[in-house]
Amino acid sequence: MLGAGGLEVVVPAAEYRSALPDWHHPAYDPLLEQADVVRHTGLREPDARCFPVGYAHQVDVPVRAL
Repeated sequence: MLGAGGLEVVVPAAEYRSALPDWHHPAYDPLLEQADVVRHTGLREPDARCFPVGYAHQVDVPVRAL
């Protein structure tokens, strides 16, 4: 379980970064580097199928409110 204030990232597809516009990379790369936990969906292609799977990974993690 990720502690309070931690950053958890769900990567919807292995090739997700390559599908992003280049101008997104300066924000995306540090986000992954700073993440305490990086979860992967197991899908390779960043297509319409990967996003619902990514969302399911997000809601699968309980969120604690202080």
